[in-house]
Amino acid sequence: MGKGAEGQQDWVFRMYNETMTNNPPRPNRISFYVFNPLGGEGIGSHFQDPVQAGEWIHVVGVADEATTSIYKDGVFRDCDRYTGSGPCHNYPSSLRVTPTHGSAPLRIGTRDFGSFFLGAIREVRLWNRALTAIPVNGLFGDTTPQDGLVTEYLLSRTW
Repeated sequence: MGKGAEGQQDWVFRMYNETMTNNPPRPNRISFYVFNPLGGEGIGSHFQDPVQAGEWIHVVGVADEATTSIYKDGVFRDCDRYTGSGPCHNYPSSLRVTPTHGSAPLRIGTRDFGSFFLGAIREVRLWNRALTAIPVNGLFGDTTPQDGLVTEYLLSRTW
């Protein structure tokens, strides 16, 4: 899921399959990345846990003015700085990114039609502000903060 098109990238959630053989291997890695407008390498946060078929996972990605963070089931898992230095994983200045708001459409299940998520997705929400740990934890408990909520795609809860 994400906002991106050929030559224009904003942000993306992605999940590698359980047999991913990249170097290093990344089976079941779930990540949230931001990019420079032209795409290429991005900076983001991730976790890599075993995944059970048929089990829901609640994932939240947050980007503020300097960092990305990712939460699983309401619990903070990782943060990375895409600019400057401070807490969270810091990248060398040559790798930093300056994300912008582009005009690429939001796509659920794919970012750019290059790959597709094989699974179920529900309750996609977007805010125009960075959420902190307390509202993220509330989201996992079914409390949705309305301040800054831009859109929500609740999708079906029944199968």
